[in-house]
Amino acid sequence: MRVPSDAAPARKAALRADAYPRLRRDDVPLRFGRAIAAALTRRDVFKELPFGNKLVMLELSGADVQAALENGVWFAGKPEGRFAQVSGLLLTAKKDAVPGSRITAVEIAGAALDPAKLYKVATNDFLASGKDGYVSLANGKVLIGPMEGPLLVTVVIDAIASAGTIAPAIDGRIVID
Repeated sequence: MRVPSDAAPARKAALRADAYPRLRRDDVPLRFGRAIAAALTRRDVFKELPFGNKLVMLELSGADVQAALENGVWFAGKPEGRFAQVSGLLLTAKKDAVPGSRITAVEIAGAALDPAKLYKVATNDFLASGKDGYVSLANGKVLIGPMEGPLLVTVVIDAIASAGTIAPAIDGRIVID
């Protein structure tokens, strides 16, 4: 399968985030952003996701989800790659706000993020272990660990194959003022 060559990296990152809930029935798929090549082939997926990461599912408090999202917008607009790509939620943030207080609103399934509520979060095993500053993810209860979880590259390839023609779109799930 190929992504149209005019597709922006953000649309491809959204595709990867959207692939997570198709297999795991989670509330919040979370992955860090990294541009995928302009034309997406099976080889490109392996090339752009070379680390052998596994898809895992955690149960996290809303406060820990918020902290992970704060980390994800810490480097908004910079090439470091820590920017969070999400599916299943709407996120609004202020780029110039003080780090740790950039998130102004998070909505999951039509409701505001509740700091005390427990959410199922799909991510990769690297981030789940607290790497790249996602320390709050390490607070989660592991529901599906790396031993049971599928390879991330397989999840993305299967999502593309299942969709047939794909045209990832920037749909307003993340708004940074």
